[in-house]
Amino acid sequence: IAGGKFSTTTLASAELYDSGSGTWSTTNSLVIPRSDHTATLLPNGKVLVAGGYYYDGFDHYLASARIYDPTDGTWSDTGPLITARSDHTATLLPSGKVLVTGGVNASGELASSELYDPTSGTWNGTGTLADVRQRHTATLLPTGNVLVVWGQTGTLTPVYIATAEIYDSATGLWSFGGTPSGGERVHHTATLLPNGKVLVGGGVTYFGTGGWLLYDPAPNTWSGAGSPGVREDHTATLLSNGKVLVAGGSGDPGNLLYEPATNTWSGTGALATARFDHTATLLPSGKVLVTGGSGPVTSELYDPATGAWTATGAPTTWHRQHSATLLLNGKVLVAGDTASGGLVAEIYDVGLGFSGAWQPQISSASFDATGKLVLTGTGFRGSGAQDSPANIPFVQLRRLDNEHSVFLLPDPAATVSATAFTSVPVAPFSGYARVTVFANGIPSPAFVTFFPTPDIGVFQPVGTGIADGGAKSFGTMFVGSPAVSLTFTIKNPGTDTLTGLTVTKDGTNAADFTVTASPTAPVLPGGSTTFTIQFAPTTSGTKTAAVHIANNVLGKNPYDINLTGQAYSFTQDTDIDGMNDASEYQMATLGFDWQVSQTALVNTYYSSANGAGLYTTSQVQALNIDTPLLQRNPSSGVFTLTIGVEKSTDLSTFNPFPMTAPQTLINGAGKLEFQFTVPDNAAFFQLRAQ
Repeated sequence: IAGGKFSTTTLASAELYDSGSGTWSTTNSLVIPRSDHTATLLPNGKVLVAGGYYYDGFDHYLASARIYDPTDGTWSDTGPLITARSDHTATLLPSGKVLVTGGVNASGELASSELYDPTSGTWNGTGTLADVRQRHTATLLPTGNVLVVWGQTGTLTPVYIATAEIYDSATGLWSFGGTPSGGERVHHTATLLPNGKVLVGGGVTYFGTGGWLLYDPAPNTWSGAGSPGVREDHTATLLSNGKVLVAGGSGDPGNLLYEPATNTWSGTGALATARFDHTATLLPSGKVLVTGGSGPVTSELYDPATGAWTATGAPTTWHRQHSATLLLNGKVLVAGDTASGGLVAEIYDVGLGFSGAWQPQISSASFDATGKLVLTGTGFRGSGAQDSPANIPFVQLRRLDNEHSVFLLPDPAATVSATAFTSVPVAPFSGYARVTVFANGIPSPAFVTFFPTPDIGVFQPVGTGIADGGAKSFGTMFVGSPAVSLTFTIKNPGTDTLTGLTVTKDGTNAADFTVTASPTAPVLPGGSTTFTIQFAPTTSGTKTAAVHIANNVLGKNPYDINLTGQAYSFTQDTDIDGMNDASEYQMATLGFDWQVSQTALVNTYYSSANGAGLYTTSQVQALNIDTPLLQRNPSSGVFTLTIGVEKSTDLSTFNPFPMTAPQTLINGAGKLEFQFTVPDNAAFFQLRAQ
């Protein structure tokens, strides 16, 4: 448990709860007091604590970040946040990086987001939220994207945010996640369910406290999940049986269980001590540790098998608005401070009371090409006289970023031994997971692995991402001018090979867009490929189409991009007012509109042009040239007839238009002819004798 508040005092203490003995022991402190921070378990087993707030007569918003190492109980500095913040969120991404978004500091609420790279210990900026917000929730979806819901701006007079946004971890872009019904709010929870949907609920609204909703990522839609009672500052924990335990909170009408299969609610055992602003941690045993909050200095354990709560060891200090992190060794880290301002840290250990020699150990864990989990280690079938009566270990796979867990069956074609285990194929998932081997009920220290999964992000130009379902404009062009081509880059930021890349197109004006170069596959992790689309319209108007990129990425097949382009023709008069579309577009500053008939304006303009000796291709008039067309050389007596042509697209600049063979000839009547189509989209011509 890290940081938090005691009364009005911000805590720098940290405590470890040992899920083996039900006891607390001190560990090194955070050094700097903080509450409203985040604590994230990294794939290397260390804990990243970032940002936060403390008050010592003055407000302090923190940019500092620290790393806790469970092997020796020490804290060390890592790179500071780019922007100090508290009341933000931190989400472990499938890449192993940590996304921090939103929050508040002395300047107000934030829309900025940052990525922490554990390899370099540095932060880099990424996409910006559409809405500033603090006290929101952030949930990693099965696709590897992140759902951010609700939040607020302001403190004394809060304004609640009604929207949700989606972060694309491949492109770094945010997109609209819909407007959940039931009112904007804060102090709610968001829990990823086994079916991939997100249960969001509780919290405070303008009208009191709110009900519960389900977010479905596939169609990006929201639906109701019942109204079992109102509360805020509660916890919602996904249990090993797939149900969600909702515990405590302000306005608590009793603890509840949500059943995703039936979208129904039922009651369960009551906490011995009512509380809010507490934490709830799912332990390897399947029990839930609740600690801290508004109640006294106590902790309780919830047993899903009985639906009952029992008291367990109490931390040495009261924690509120703290963090609680399940470590790989099964213990729980709580960080904060004491009421007296001491810098204390604690570890909770549930205390199973087994000999260390009996504990299984995992030395390697990885997935093979068929999705089977392959483990090596020791003690998988117990130790000596402690051989497992089932003769096989229980192997638990649990997501590192949430509470999703499953026990894996052994592969019937493989041999299970004390040193090796191979599972049946595992359903693909994106991100990291912790593996625990249970022998005789004794859990091993967790081992972190990841399921190799590809990912896809599309960029145009390089470095500018286009979200799945996003749009790309080809800009404005003139019909008959050279086609506009754009090259798109496909990147694979995932951990497995990206395959099956084909690009198709459809839509109202699909014929105006052509795929002139296709992507190549496979694309290895970290690699890229390109494809090119050409825009060559044949008529005026706004042109739309869509391209669909087939791939093997969960939730992103196909990857859709909407295309737009604007075309204007020098031979098409859409509004039938006597001037072509392209010329009217070019002279928009003079009041011309290619879609609105303006006959009087066009006639006035042409009259002025004719008065200046300018003529369009549709006009036949007597030409008056100031310089004589026919001139005599007084020395030789030779007469020379000189006729030149100049062209213009906008009446402001005229360029020579040479008469060259074979377009220039003497016709059968002995007259000079210069044959041409409308050149360079010119609209006006003038004759010159020099």
